[in-house]
Amino acid sequence: MLEQCLSSIRNVCMAQAPQDIKFEIIIVQDGKSDAIAQRLKELCTRYHCMLLQANRSVGYTYAVNMGLRKAAGDLLVLLNDDICFEQKEWLDYIIKAFQLHPQVGIMGCRLIYPDRRIQHGGMTYIGGLQLLAHKYWGCQENEPGAQKVVRTVAVTGAMLAIKREVYNQIGPLNENFVIMCSDTDYCLTAHKKGWFVLYNGRAYAIHRESQTRILIPKQSKLNKIELNDKVLFYRKWSSELKQMHMQGII
Repeated sequence: MLEQCLSSIRNVCMAQAPQDIKFEIIIVQDGKSDAIAQRLKELCTRYHCMLLQANRSVGYTYAVNMGLRKAAGDLLVLLNDDICFEQKEWLDYIIKAFQLHPQVGIMGCRLIYPDRRIQHGGMTYIGGLQLLAHKYWGCQENEPGAQKVVRTVAVTGAMLAIKREVYNQIGPLNENFVIMCSDTDYCLTAHKKGWFVLYNGRAYAIHRESQTRILIPKQSKLNKIELNDKVLFYRKWSSELKQMHMQGII
């Protein structure tokens, strides 16, 4: 799936980008595997990427932070390896939205499954749980509400665009969240700092959600880590999310 992701970046995003836009692609290998490392080196050579390798399995958040610390661009885009682009206007929609709304510091887009159902259409508040969940999940890709450009408080980290000024102010993602919730935590932190978080439903990408993790052993251990992440997130943000909901922010 990583090769499909890289191919779509080159053939869709980069092919349609203005000549003055420079791309820097950084791949982070989470965990030590000589066979995987060799394959990643081959892909990096073919697609002109930088490869960073962790000596052990360090989790999603630490791996993302490795990449962010090396990135030099004005716009930092986090991408899962199971993301694939087909919309030629994707980059144009993202860049123009940042230019049109200077107060926006973080932006996400509509993500759809290969069967054309929506995986992520923004975030919605679940009052009983005092948590956030994917809006329009399971709806058809052309759901009108999911195609809007709206201010929100969080978007998914599967495709998360961060303005350089935000990263310089806030710093890396919170590594207390090992696998889950660090993306939402980052968005909410930026929101508290006065930045706008934007869901851009005009732009979309294909997301084969969690397909890579089917190949990961010791799933029960991962489930325990994920549960700990969720508990930590609930303790940190549930009261504030409830207040935001009562104030009509979410």
